[in-house]
Amino acid sequence: MASRYFLITVISELSSTIDVLSENRPLMVPRPFGLMFPTQPLLECVRLTILGNDTSSSFEIAYRSGNRRRSIIGRIIMNGNRLSLEFAPMLAPQFCIVTNTMVGELSSKDAIVLAQSDMVPSCTNHLVLSRHRTEINTSDYYQLITRLGGNTMSNLLVEIPCESFQ
Repeated sequence: MASRYFLITVISELSSTIDVLSENRPLMVPRPFGLMFPTQPLLECVRLTILGNDTSSSFEIAYRSGNRRRSIIGRIIMNGNRLSLEFAPMLAPQFCIVTNTMVGELSSKDAIVLAQSDMVPSCTNHLVLSRHRTEINTSDYYQLITRLGGNTMSNLLVEIPCESFQ
């Protein structure tokens, strides 16, 4: 699950970056005006694979958008309780890991809660990553993120569906 604004900003930018790279076009900064106001992308079956356990490792994010499969390889950089996902030079969202003391009874679950720290206001976008999606109770995470102030009417948490990643 992810905050709606995270989907509109980071995932829309990620999808646009994948499109540009797949067409062998250069990444442009600044962006064309038509791409400045994205809508919430259709996102299904997100899979994040970290390819090492060093403080700086490659990762792949793969997902479906409509009938299209999309993926990109980037770099994850860990620094204490912070991490950065570098997809492209101009796309590197930064997160702080919500600590186990905040998560409390959820800490034994096989999931991690991230709060995006490079946005204004900071830590209003959240992302929940789980090893086994079917084994977590998403309502517990909704409640936790709501308590942290991250599930608001203007930035609701969105469940990302997945029947199967094929």
